[in-house]
Amino acid sequence: MSSPLFQLHFWLYFDLLNKQILEQTEGDTIDYALKLVTLGPQSSLKMISGVSAAKYIQYLRDQALAKIPQIKPYFQLDPALGGLEASMKMDVRDYNWRLIAREIEKFGIKM
Repeated sequence: MSSPLFQLHFWLYFDLLNKQILEQTEGDTIDYALKLVTLGPQSSLKMISGVSAAKYIQYLRDQALAKIPQIKPYFQLDPALGGLEASMKMDVRDYNWRLIAREIEKFGIKM
């Protein structure tokens, strides 16, 4: 099953590249006039399945710990977050996003 293509604002795309949440692929196309990036199939799959969101949550946690190391014992993320599968299967995507929603609550954000 082919994955639908995912679009995002180009400043977010470059920020995610800079933070190594996404990797630039040949299939990524930038429309500067619309300020949109259409991700190629690989990157789109990672966004839709939640793999990139999980990496971003881990990045945010690392940033918080770098500024306030004392919170480490109180701010543990589920290790499963680092091993999410990039898949278009509905059950896999549901599992990934349920885990992401639970982990993002640790930042005080309710989904």
